[in-house]
Amino acid sequence: MDQLFVGSEVYVSSGRGPYADGSTYGPLQGIGDSQRSALLELLARLGADCFESREALDADVCRVRQWNTIYAELDALLRALPFSAVNGSPTYFIVDYGNGQHKIECEASEYFEPTVLNAIQVVLRRHSSTWEVMLAGGPKLGPQQALSVFPDRVVPHWSNAQWYGDA
Repeated sequence: MDQLFVGSEVYVSSGRGPYADGSTYGPLQGIGDSQRSALLELLARLGADCFESREALDADVCRVRQWNTIYAELDALLRALPFSAVNGSPTYFIVDYGNGQHKIECEASEYFEPTVLNAIQVVLRRHSSTWEVMLAGGPKLGPQQALSVFPDRVVPHWSNAQWYGDA
């Protein structure tokens, strides 16, 4: 059971957590004011998730559930590519850094081809128009290979040389 702050209330979710599909969450019932106060203090010390309102919690749960769907769709798309693995080892990793920061780290230059970028955009277009996924080259490709992929555009990133003035 996960606990979350919503205003001055404690919400609890079913055993799979509030972000799992089909999971439910609601206000904690059946405890007195002193117990609630002690629980709020304990959860604050433990760093429990805190939301200003039920609407903010609902929006966050919706965002995370949507990312989980996008993640699964991107993984299926990339896994089907002929260069998605070399000798049984994947050539890409989908990483979620939290706070809306999502990245595909890849070791094959083919991921940067227009057909692959367009396929990633198709996945993103099926969802909210605000999603962004960074496509970044791993150590073999170098940090200069980095793009932000949005549903409607692809934006190149600065290379380290440009960033530090070595260009």
